Amino acid sequence: MVIVMKRHKRDSDGDGTMAIAVAELEAAGIDTERRPQPVEIVVDGVRLLIRATTAVERVKLVKWMVANPHLPNLEEEMFTRSVCDESGRLLFTSGDVETIADTMSAEAVGAVAVAALRLNGMDK
Repeated sequence: MVIVMKRHKRDSDGDGTMAIAVAELEAAGIDTERRPQPVEIVVDGVRLLIRATTAVERVKLVKWMVANPHLPNLEEEMFTRSVCDESGRLLFTSGDVETIADTMSAEAVGAVAVAALRLNGMDK
């Protein structure tokens, strides 16, 4: 098997050595470009974009899940950690969880959460 290496767009120390084994990641079904994925929310008639989490974001999510074993507001957490603009920039923060829980329909938030879990391979 040939592994194609690709430089990451954000090189933390500037020496150009940060790379990802793209072929292996893509073979595992992981979107290495973090392209936004459209999700239709039929209930509210709104089209949202979601994206896969980065490795760092996934570690933070797992830490949150360990710290909150009863998973309060899991759907709202997935919503804030996935909904993005066309460039892939997240539109919400963890500080928005309560507002989302209080103002959005459970069905809409749930639909986004399920799609985000599926996109991140966490639906099994």
